[in-house]
Amino acid sequence: MNAQKRTRTSTGFYSHQHLKLARLPIPPPGLRILPTVRGAEKYTSSGPCVEGSASGPYHALMPDPAPECSPALRTDESSPAPSSIRLNEIFHSIQGESSRAGERCVFVRLSGCHLRCSWCDTEYAFREGTKREVASVLQEVLAIECSVVEITGGEPLLQKAVHQLERALLDAGRIVMIETSGACDIAACDPRTEVVMDMKAPSSGECDRNLESNIEALRSHHEVKFVIGNREDYDWSRDAVERHGLAERCRAVLFSPVFVQAKGLEIAGAAGLEPRELAEWILEDRLPVRMQLQMHKFIWEPSMRGV
Repeated sequence: MNAQKRTRTSTGFYSHQHLKLARLPIPPPGLRILPTVRGAEKYTSSGPCVEGSASGPYHALMPDPAPECSPALRTDESSPAPSSIRLNEIFHSIQGESSRAGERCVFVRLSGCHLRCSWCDTEYAFREGTKREVASVLQEVLAIECSVVEITGGEPLLQKAVHQLERALLDAGRIVMIETSGACDIAACDPRTEVVMDMKAPSSGECDRNLESNIEALRSHHEVKFVIGNREDYDWSRDAVERHGLAERCRAVLFSPVFVQAKGLEIAGAAGLEPRELAEWILEDRLPVRMQLQMHKFIWEPSMRGV
């Protein structure tokens, strides 16, 4: 995004015309061993890999970052063809968030993100991924007997072909969720899709990237999520819920406390927020929101991938 052309609105949003979506470069080919939890094949930026034990931090095997996160790391003119996507992983697990928490779900995680939220817990998806044909991904997902599919990232809406996959899954009778930041236009999503849209609070470091136009694009079966790291985040989120009438616009407004996150290669890290504090604030203000925890982080180790 051209900093000279950005216009800050009174609500802390950028209008849609000022946002340029970024695309990540494809790293060179090669085989790597990743520290994950199950002995199954996955896909990384360098193609298929063999998983090993979680004996060290995943970023120890990632390429060294540039001294600063320059635009060259986040944008690239080379992108998958319209019928292909850059895929990070596919896995079958328990949905840990949203109003579908606790349900079985197939997760399709795409690669690449143009944001660097301080508390991001999927930094590995910034770069790791491989090009896959949409038809191939569709076949793999439909082979898993599960009615709910979530397309996530990274930021899935950076890839145009995501909508081909989205529509094909819907046409096949699947319930499709797309989890996306508030920094991408959700209007292009199929009306049948259950969009779960983040609104980035101040401590994320990306608050100014929220798109104001997305508020009007929300549908009654969509959900809005606020990840809250401190009292400032809570106050900002509470005001946004009230100002935009979010409880009346969509199916659920989700307040989620930040889980402690170590500093990464490209993220600042976060200290986390005690869930009890958030619960007490919500109760005190009688907010019409649903508090959620990341259920999967209590079932499995918080850093475990593929769950």
